[in-house]
Amino acid sequence: MDEQMRKRNASLLLQSMIVITMTTSIWLWFTSWRYRYAITIPLSLLMFIVVAWEVRKHLTLQDGFIGLVLGFLFLYPRFVTYPGSATGFYTLHVILVSSALGLSFRYLQVNNWTFRLLAAFVLLPFLYSMLVLRINVDNSFFAMNRNSPPLYLISIKSLLALNEKLSAKKWLTVTPSFLTVWVAWYSRSRAGLVVAIWLAGILVVHNILIIGSSYWKKATKTQRFFLAGAVVLLSLVFIAIITSLIKTSRFASVGFSSNGRLEIWKSYLSAVDIKSLLIGYAPESAPDIGMHNSYLYMISTYGMISIIFFVGTAVALHRLKKVSWFYVMLMGTWLIYSLAEDVLPFSYGLFVFLPLLMLAFPPKRLNQTIWTLVHHGRRVDNLKGEIRV
Repeated sequence: MDEQMRKRNASLLLQSMIVITMTTSIWLWFTSWRYRYAITIPLSLLMFIVVAWEVRKHLTLQDGFIGLVLGFLFLYPRFVTYPGSATGFYTLHVILVSSALGLSFRYLQVNNWTFRLLAAFVLLPFLYSMLVLRINVDNSFFAMNRNSPPLYLISIKSLLALNEKLSAKKWLTVTPSFLTVWVAWYSRSRAGLVVAIWLAGILVVHNILIIGSSYWKKATKTQRFFLAGAVVLLSLVFIAIITSLIKTSRFASVGFSSNGRLEIWKSYLSAVDIKSLLIGYAPESAPDIGMHNSYLYMISTYGMISIIFFVGTAVALHRLKKVSWFYVMLMGTWLIYSLAEDVLPFSYGLFVFLPLLMLAFPPKRLNQTIWTLVHHGRRVDNLKGEIRV
């Protein structure tokens, strides 16, 4: 069998593992089985091994450094912030899947249909539960809560959008995003609804700018008039639908503020001292209900170490801005989501956030491949890993 055939088979295996692993990890939340991680962690490890093997000749010292950083951040709460707690073990599958996705986006071309199938498989049980079974999602939803459905769906849709953009596809798929907006509205998740609308909005704007600009250059004055009118009309319809959804959501009854979240944040801020700012500490409410704010969670968990995240994110946004505004908006999706939910560092937001960070920092300095270092000791200067548009 030639090398091209081996690559094709490996690529098919990899893409199958992406769909199977990520679908299974979300579908298991529709069960009450408490040992779901006994399936998700081995699957995630297998997915990571498949990716690592396929890109083994391209892995650089920077990839190894990223792995060390993730390992340190994974172990730090276990031995410092939450000593003796095994809670962090359950985030291992998120780290493995996110790392595998980051390596895939950096070195490989994943078929768009992989993430389209993934989006369909993940959407199906939510739509069936809500449209057919008419399950009330307001309080609890199987082993999830009202904030879970939009979180899972937004992460999968973000991956589809990122992969389509990297593959230079002009028209980005928007239908799953509209369905995600509806799911967020049905589940009465305020943060999920806002972020789902944001994601759908940037996809619509992207398509209008890309498709509209190509027609605009060729159109006559009359055609441009009708084209501008169509864009305005579609924008007004989109705004009217979004306004209607917001007026009939939990925003109408609860408003934009949340006493529960405010109490959690006040409790944390009132207990902060110099030591907790330096090395972090475990708020009493965090293990049970979370901080509902990724930034406070990272500060409380990692102390001064969390500065690395904030600085790295700022630099990444600056680098991504030079390539495309779309990448900045996509990363902004999870920065906004982080204001009201614990979507980072080791939650489903990492599925998208880590690949974006890895694309923003291609291996230009620590660019010696581990393969050549082990086998030949040669330095490779011409590597893949640049952001592709």
